[in-house]
Amino acid sequence: MSVLVGCRFGEYQILRHLGRGGMADVYAARHLSLHRNVAMKVLRSDVKHTDDEINRFRREAQAAARLNHPAIVQVYDIGESEGNHFITQELVEGCNLREHLQRNGPLDAEDAVEVLHRVSEALHVAHTAGVTHRDIKPENIMRADDGVIKVTDFGLARVLTTVESSTADLTRDGITLGTPRYMSPEQIQGHAVDGRSDLYSLGVTLYHLIAGRPPFDDTEALALAVKHLHETPEPIDRARGSDDIPAWMVAVVSRLLRKAPEERFASAADVLAVVEHQRRLLSDTDDTPAGDPSLDSTQVQVGGNRATVVPETAMMDGARFSGSQTTVLGTATVQLQRVTEASHIATRRRRVRVFACGILALACLFGGIGMSRRTAPTSLSERLNQTRVAQEPSIEDQYLRAMDLASASGWKAVLDYYGDDGSDYVWKASIQLARLLVSQRRNDEAQRVLDRMYREPTVPRLYRALGLAIQHEIAENRGRERESENARSQLLALIESMQQSSASDVRLLERVLPDTQKRRLRVFEYSPAAS
Repeated sequence: MSVLVGCRFGEYQILRHLGRGGMADVYAARHLSLHRNVAMKVLRSDVKHTDDEINRFRREAQAAARLNHPAIVQVYDIGESEGNHFITQELVEGCNLREHLQRNGPLDAEDAVEVLHRVSEALHVAHTAGVTHRDIKPENIMRADDGVIKVTDFGLARVLTTVESSTADLTRDGITLGTPRYMSPEQIQGHAVDGRSDLYSLGVTLYHLIAGRPPFDDTEALALAVKHLHETPEPIDRARGSDDIPAWMVAVVSRLLRKAPEERFASAADVLAVVEHQRRLLSDTDDTPAGDPSLDSTQVQVGGNRATVVPETAMMDGARFSGSQTTVLGTATVQLQRVTEASHIATRRRRVRVFACGILALACLFGGIGMSRRTAPTSLSERLNQTRVAQEPSIEDQYLRAMDLASASGWKAVLDYYGDDGSDYVWKASIQLARLLVSQRRNDEAQRVLDRMYREPTVPRLYRALGLAIQHEIAENRGRERESENARSQLLALIESMQQSSASDVRLLERVLPDTQKRRLRVFEYSPAAS
């Protein structure tokens, strides 16, 4: 591997060997005319390369060379000498974050925020230029001796590693786990990827650097891939074993690790908006009076929407961080959240649970990927596409996990594991799941969820009323006018009964129902002016 040391490639003199990757050796070299030291990546001679791979190597290097930002390792040149294909790039004197983790242990809060900030900047620049990294991991993030964070190998992952994005590669013997450990679910499944795949890999990377271990790990590559697709990681603060990481940072990592791309941040720019706002907030802390609510609930402009950063819930709420995807249902949720969140003043974990109890309208906000069946998969494809959510130690934790996952499988897990609990969490999860299935036009499944809820005699009237509103929508979707009118009549009778004994529940129901549904149901005297 050091055979090229001392050799001259055109204007470059190779000085020393720095390391080896799946398909390239890395050397320190000297550009003799410019008197500049560079890092040179030379495609390994012991690995056979097709013409297509060589051409792709050149194209990707050319694309990476267009990127110019202090957080990106600059690509200088592409060349070939005596059959050796190479690229030269900025030489960073320091170590990569994998090495830093091994030498110094997990990052502290300040360093973790700096990594998030700088890598998000680099990704934003690259994605804007149409370049996806495809292999964000600690090894590809450099920490210079002066502390500056830089991302390397933009766009080169497909040609500088032996790991491709197809599941076939995950079954090969001798595969290097470095890349599958940080792959996004869509990469693992061989789907087309965009910048949101890089964001998932950034989430895995941050989790590893903060907790000291990756969120998923296995000695067998296929098993590791299945975990990325179907399992939920232990909360990062619990994995770290301390609460010294800011809650908003925990929230960001959690959002980055969402399985579905549309449930993550919409772009690296959205991540930057949160980080920069939190840094401004921190810089203003000395001037903020004690008890200022801005420290507990912060509105951030993200992706064209207003997003709520609620530290005590360790999650992002409000906007979905996906541009125009925030729906009328989401608007109702944000309004209700603002009414209720001021009352939560206990410890952080207890406040999370109280918050979860109070926010019924979250049923209208989150989307998912549908209910998974419990039948054993009969093929690798089915195995990779079946979602399983691990059981949490209590129904409160299970409900919080479902909120964090924002998927149908998460809500179904609450019912599967704790369906006999009889608490509000069960009824809320039922409404969450039914609402999501209706939004996907999976009306039969939604009706079965409601029927299961109706069979329980202890279901509070508020949840029965919400169920009837969903049932009315199901009947409308099916074109069954008589059934829809029957559901409406039952709902009106139930609301009248609730007004006599529980006016607060009626007010909550009025806030939760979106305006479009009020119009169809002709309840609460809806008018545009009233909204």
